[in-house]
Amino acid sequence: MRWRFKFLGMVLAALSLTACATTPRLYSETELSAVGRACGVSAGEVVQEAEEPRVVILYRIAPSPAQRSCMAHWTRKRHLHLAVIEAVNFTD
Repeated sequence: MRWRFKFLGMVLAALSLTACATTPRLYSETELSAVGRACGVSAGEVVQEAEEPRVVILYRIAPSPAQRSCMAHWTRKRHLHLAVIEAVNFTD
């Protein structure tokens, strides 16, 4: 009888832990543009890929510390990660 209570406790603990694991939301282009405008970033410079929805990418040449901070705050608040690509150098 006692092993049943232990087994039931383990099952309930496992179910409660799996309830915490959620998939991140994929934001639309208009939502990301609105966030970008609020942070002083141009439209199209904030991207979220469907393959990895946990990462929000900021494509901006030399973003200011205020822009980085604003975007980092928004992503942290939504349990996402911010990746900043400052510049792309092409070589011949």
